[in-house]
Amino acid sequence: IRTAAVHDDNPEIAAARAAGIPVFERAQAWGAIMRHYQNALCVAGTHGKTTTTSMVSLSLENAKTDPTILVGGNLHEFGGNVKIGKSDLFVTEACEYMDSFLSLRPKMEIILNIDSDHLDYFKDIDHIVDSFDKFAKLVPENGCIIAYEANPFVNKVISDAGCRVVTFGFSENSDYCAANIEFNSEGHPLFDVRSKGELLGRVQLEVPGEHNISNALASFAACHTLGVAPE
Repeated sequence: IRTAAVHDDNPEIAAARAAGIPVFERAQAWGAIMRHYQNALCVAGTHGKTTTTSMVSLSLENAKTDPTILVGGNLHEFGGNVKIGKSDLFVTEACEYMDSFLSLRPKMEIILNIDSDHLDYFKDIDHIVDSFDKFAKLVPENGCIIAYEANPFVNKVISDAGCRVVTFGFSENSDYCAANIEFNSEGHPLFDVRSKGELLGRVQLEVPGEHNISNALASFAACHTLGVAPE
């Protein structure tokens, strides 16, 4: 099982093929495993996947939902990047590089943003948007997409989604929005989370920057949609 960044000319991959050993891209393996979970949540976007996947994972873990988790970076709370749970929840990053995320089988998606990246594979932004559009259409009719409403490319992708769409952002028109934002001396945000005019809670982050408010909102929206209490 290899990452999409390891190509066929890699000597280990070439040796495996020569020996008749099956070679799978990581997302293909994750997609096969996901079929056995009723609630697979895939976190996609050009930026913020690892942070948001970590936020979602810790929230679900703290809520005692016992998810299975695959993160693209080490979480010291889990002593690594993998945690095997016993519930029907599966949480993982969904990387667009080489169209890897099209091998996944999500019931719920988070789409954080869409921007130009991985231009060694994608021709242009239209190619990237088309790939994310295909990814969004993997969600079944009874599934859900959590989407950042201020990104025009994300809006284009969700405009004809065949499932429920929940938006997050800094506008009151979003289903989940941040209000009364403050920053402490270290740049860590403090903000209210509001949904349809209702105050759901006030959040203090231990990571700095406005971009992490967006990541946290996406995490909050996904977990709340899955039934996790705001506190």
